[in-house]
Amino acid sequence: MAIARMTKVSIALHSSHKEELLKHLQDESALHITKIKEESAENEYETSDGERIRHLESQLNHLDDTRKFLQNFIKKGGFLEGLIPQRVPVSEEKFIDTVKNFEFEKITERIKILNIQLSKLRAEKDHLSSNKEIIEPWLGLSTPVELLKTTATSLVLAGTVNKRYFKDETVKKTEEAGIEIEKIDESKNEVYLIVIFHKSNEEKARSFLDEINFSVEDFRGFEGKPSDILREIQTRIQMVEDETENLIEQGKEFVGFYQELLIIYEHTLNEITRLHAIQDATRTKTTYIIEGWVETKRKETLKNLVNSYEAAMMLDIEPEEDEKPPVKLVNKTIFQPFEIVTNLYGTPNYKELDPSPLLAVFFAVFFGMCITDAGYGIVLALLALFLMKKIPTGRKFLWLIFIGAIFAIIEGALLGGWFGDLFRGSFLDKITKEIMLFDPMKSYFVFYRLALFLGCIQIYWGLFIKLYEYIKDKRFTDAFFEGIVWIAIITSLLLMLFSTDFCIQLNLTPKKLLPETYLLPSGIIFCVSALLVFIFGARNEKNPFFRLFLGGLRFFILGGIFSYLGDFLSYIRLMALGLVTAGIAGAINDIARMTLGIPIVGIVIFVIILVCGHLFNLGINTLGGFVHTLRLQYVEFFQKFFTGGGKTFNPLRRNEKYIILKEA
Repeated sequence: MAIARMTKVSIALHSSHKEELLKHLQDESALHITKIKEESAENEYETSDGERIRHLESQLNHLDDTRKFLQNFIKKGGFLEGLIPQRVPVSEEKFIDTVKNFEFEKITERIKILNIQLSKLRAEKDHLSSNKEIIEPWLGLSTPVELLKTTATSLVLAGTVNKRYFKDETVKKTEEAGIEIEKIDESKNEVYLIVIFHKSNEEKARSFLDEINFSVEDFRGFEGKPSDILREIQTRIQMVEDETENLIEQGKEFVGFYQELLIIYEHTLNEITRLHAIQDATRTKTTYIIEGWVETKRKETLKNLVNSYEAAMMLDIEPEEDEKPPVKLVNKTIFQPFEIVTNLYGTPNYKELDPSPLLAVFFAVFFGMCITDAGYGIVLALLALFLMKKIPTGRKFLWLIFIGAIFAIIEGALLGGWFGDLFRGSFLDKITKEIMLFDPMKSYFVFYRLALFLGCIQIYWGLFIKLYEYIKDKRFTDAFFEGIVWIAIITSLLLMLFSTDFCIQLNLTPKKLLPETYLLPSGIIFCVSALLVFIFGARNEKNPFFRLFLGGLRFFILGGIFSYLGDFLSYIRLMALGLVTAGIAGAINDIARMTLGIPIVGIVIFVIILVCGHLFNLGINTLGGFVHTLRLQYVEFFQKFFTGGGKTFNPLRRNEKYIILKEA
């Protein structure tokens, strides 16, 4: 339940150890390397690392192109693997042997040539297909297309007219305009024509053709009769397809090297990562100096690793002024899935609390309230467990969903939700009602009060966390005016509310919870606290009048009572989402039951409606419940104490994009 303690270290090493030591640091995944601020703008001992990186990045691009090419011929393992590709397990022995002995350049070069040839063939086929589309409507033309040109006395044009303009009247007008036409073919929208007119009549003829939107066909590049041209195009298309198939078959021969290519890809990627990391170091003619952060508990392990080299050593160093350590969240296993919630919002700064365990129970309870159905919780839990085996990289998120699903089962059972009211009238109905505390569809005001009560607890929890952080940082003035005073304001308001009939009018309680004697002391506490906010809410402002104005804004608007009122009301969404889930589930059940009276197929339709309907309801409300539960943490809870702005601990580590090293 903390942020890991960090120590800044400096590693000095001889350049002869660079490659090997960086590999070990990468395998250890313990050092977050930082850039060293150099005195001079240029390094006198600039190395060829930049050129090496560019060469490796070019090599990586070729490997990636090869991978993509071969991937087309590898059978997918199913929908999930197609959706989320799984990494290939490879032994360390296989990895080392491949890196040393596999001559990948020949394969990447051959695939590169194949890709170029295939691209040319695809481009040619596209061009041929385009020409085919142009020539096909003119198959009725028996004249070679190159003869459709201007003569000494006449103009011969091929073109199209939209069917809307080509009517009997149009044909008559063409004769009047001195134009001879021959209809060759027609499609759904166009009519294909040959148009002939005398040069002396060109102006009038072209004017008429413009009126009917005559579009001239361009036959440049074509020779011969359309039927002959089409035959040649089809012959060439077949040849292109045969050549393409032949090249693809040649490419398939390299599929057996796919795993080796992935290994080389990972090896190259890791080398690029190491070279980028060393660029943040500084160097002399023969040495490198690397600075970075390591978890304090792992410092000795890293130190022993570095000191095992003859010409390398590691020392603790003092951080620079205002330099902040990177942040690594350290939590017990049960709280680790909730780090996802924190990381989606931002990284805490090094000195504040990690909110992940602080929000865990609230997130799980709120998520369960949004689902409010034990049957849905069971399905969601089983689905999460199933996906954990299929998608190892998503285990953390799936554990988060699983925990939420467990709370959905518990809360759903207590609120009587089992796929809505699916068991109504059956022997299971009595069992579920024995467990049920209340029915949210009938006792919705109880659900409403429960949502507000839980919201009130979380808001108070956030305020006390804020107060603790102020005291921990010895900011006692802030602790009083921003912590204690606001706790007093909210508490006094709640005491006044529950000691009057107004709480009954708002349906917060069926009767007054407190006697009226609480009104006077609560009112005094409220007025004194409000006055303190007005006077000291903007205590850093020197102008007294502006200080009071800002203090008023602070009291009412800027994180003031109206803001808190909005925060409390936001928790009503828990009730709303829970009722929506239960309401839709009940409607699905009612619709399904209507089909039971249909002979023979009724039971089949009943099952289909239930399965499809409840899966849809589960999916849409799981998404809605997750999003709105996140929102309550970020807007209503985090705003009370979370500062953020930290930099995530990102040590030099191995990249495992397509493969994963398995233990021997």
